[in-house]
Amino acid sequence: AGILIGDRITALDGQAMADAAALRLAVANLEPKAEAALTVVRGTETLALKVKPGKLPTEIPGELTTAIAEPPPPPAEAPTTGLLEIKLPEETSTSVAYVPTNYHPAIPHGLLVIVPQPGVLDRAAFEARWKPVCEQFGLIALAPISAKPDKWEPTEAAFIRKSLDSVSEQFTIDPTRIATYGYQSGGGMAWLVGLSNLDRVRAICPIDALPPARTAAPQNDPVNRLAVFWGVAEKSPSAAATKALIDRLNGAQIPVTQLPLGEQPRDLSSAEILELGRWLDALDRI
Repeated sequence: AGILIGDRITALDGQAMADAAALRLAVANLEPKAEAALTVVRGTETLALKVKPGKLPTEIPGELTTAIAEPPPPPAEAPTTGLLEIKLPEETSTSVAYVPTNYHPAIPHGLLVIVPQPGVLDRAAFEARWKPVCEQFGLIALAPISAKPDKWEPTEAAFIRKSLDSVSEQFTIDPTRIATYGYQSGGGMAWLVGLSNLDRVRAICPIDALPPARTAAPQNDPVNRLAVFWGVAEKSPSAAATKALIDRLNGAQIPVTQLPLGEQPRDLSSAEILELGRWLDALDRI
């Protein structure tokens, strides 16, 4: 359409847009392939541009420009950052969160719920693995800990939702960048938490993991939309079922970004986690 970095979109079809959230809602309500008019301010110029809504892209984006033009002044009270225990009074299970040291309450952060393998969480390893992507892309990482050492119970999805809500109350969270993540059994739980909380979760990131049996693929909602970032191994026992489900999700208008893992199943490398960070950073695109 001719939009450039630095342009300011002020109206859609003549209706003033107060902020990005208003524009996102207006675009979501457009008819597919229907042409719309954008009013764009570029320096001292006001331009009228024609656009047509299309499908969300599925490629992992390259380097992104910063969304913060001017850093806000330091907060009146220094926020608590680093590795934190998240304890809910009514729950016996706990969660661990990593809040980046550069967190500022005036800047909305993404929230990545990382469902680990069942059992004891190595807190030092968790912090070392997720700190770089949290610091670079404005994310808070939340790791719930299973009640049993050998498995996740489906009923624990409610506990994970409460932990998500608790972090959202304590920190400034961007509602367009809330995602679940997990590898193998943790990925199955990430599917369950994501699909049962579509009012809050905007993305599911399974790594060599399928959703629980008989899980229906939801029809995507253009306002509360869902995207999937899927790590796929060629010789995984679930490879055939994964391909079939990706086809179903595409049919439901849910964009699926596939990250090839090679032949054998494995979790993401440090470099791939940064690719995931760029993908999560673009979930708020319009």
